[in-house]
Amino acid sequence: MATVFARDVLLLPSPRAARQLLGAVLVHRTVDGTTSGMVVETEAYCKTDPASHTFGGRTPRNQLMFGPADHAYVYCTYGKHWCFNVVTGQDGRGEAVLVRALEPLSGLSIMARRRGITLPGAAGIWIKRAGDEPATRRALIFLSSGPAKLTQAMGLHGEMYGTPLLNRRSAVQLHASQMRSLPEPSSVPRTSASGKPRRSAGVSTLLKTHTCRARRAQSLLGAERGHRVGPSGVSRRN
Repeated sequence: MATVFARDVLLLPSPRAARQLLGAVLVHRTVDGTTSGMVVETEAYCKTDPASHTFGGRTPRNQLMFGPADHAYVYCTYGKHWCFNVVTGQDGRGEAVLVRALEPLSGLSIMARRRGITLPGAAGIWIKRAGDEPATRRALIFLSSGPAKLTQAMGLHGEMYGTPLLNRRSAVQLHASQMRSLPEPSSVPRTSASGKPRRSAGVSTLLKTHTCRARRAQSLLGAERGHRVGPSGVSRRN
């Protein structure tokens, strides 16, 4: 049985928690089946950050961000895209970490169907084929390489607001990393914000994030599963 993520880590300030969440596994169990992905990119938000929902104080919408930690804070952006956050920090601090990208681990056929993506061949060999087949590689990258993409692929939406992520009875859970060791992640300032390092990326066996000219979330696939790819920069918010 998988180990749930350590709650004491989620009590850390959001920038530190964001780094520690890299490598964690997000799991969602539904009647359609189970999907899961490893967190490979995060973004920290706190009350002193002008980009944070809690910057202006408590409201009915952001109340959950003030604690307790380990709950899901889910909101809709641009009227159509869901963003999934993990509440962090001590009670009353108004902090959370946005999950920006996942490496698909299980339920790939379900994720692809939800995203409207066609993946050739059997689901069990997609990752193996990705190193040699550009079309498969691009499709896998596109599954969950951004905040809105991963929520669609994982079937996450507003009904998950307030879900206790460390409760084994929850449909959505946060599990400890499956990797024995994690490479050092990178942290870069978020675009159009305070300039402080708020984003962390790296730690993937399959995907690695990198900065492109437009600074949008992108990913490259390693040749095979088990190959640890070093981290680099990240992107702006979807």
